[in-house]
Amino acid sequence: MAFFGPPMQVRAGDFSSVNLRMKLTSADGQPFTDSAQLFWRTRALPESEATSVRFEVVGDGQWHEYRVPVSQNRRWRDTVTRLRLDPCNRSGVQVELDWIRLVRRGSDHP
Repeated sequence: MAFFGPPMQVRAGDFSSVNLRMKLTSADGQPFTDSAQLFWRTRALPESEATSVRFEVVGDGQWHEYRVPVSQNRRWRDTVTRLRLDPCNRSGVQVELDWIRLVRRGSDHP
């Protein structure tokens, strides 16, 4: 499963992270941990493993906020034209995404 964001024109250098609020619930109701992956596309680079960051997620039926430090990847540069979120690797998981925000450099707030 993947969520594709709308087309955008964002200067990557202005933002240090992508924050999101998400709830994952397994079909059997059992808690789990997994990894999610945030991808981006630029004018020059397609979405790929190289233009992504993996982060740990918790599937316990509760809302969790995640901070994805995209600026730590050297390919987070130029103009970002789209984001894609793969919320987990497991099948049979209900995914609820409340919001996703770009966080400006030097700020804890979007």
